[in-house]
Amino acid sequence: MAEGQIEGWEVVMETNSEITAELAKAYLLDSGITAEVFSQRDHALRVNLPNAQLVRVLVHRENLDEAKALIDELGRQGADGGAEESEL
Repeated sequence: MAEGQIEGWEVVMETNSEITAELAKAYLLDSGITAEVFSQRDHALRVNLPNAQLVRVLVHRENLDEAKALIDELGRQGADGGAEESEL
């Protein structure tokens, strides 16, 4: 299994912001897709290592395509509403 993956779940989004990940999770949940935020951040130790700061949003494998479409839609809405599309 690849790093950061949990059996039966797929990564639909990666970000450096836990807030962005939680917002995406809430959007997916509101759309009827179960989602979880997976973070390996150590809040006590602040270091800048590549990929060590990534926060991932995971969905069940069978919901991956729909979740990707919703995340893309959320990114477009963010671009229109002032949020950074690259964050979503």
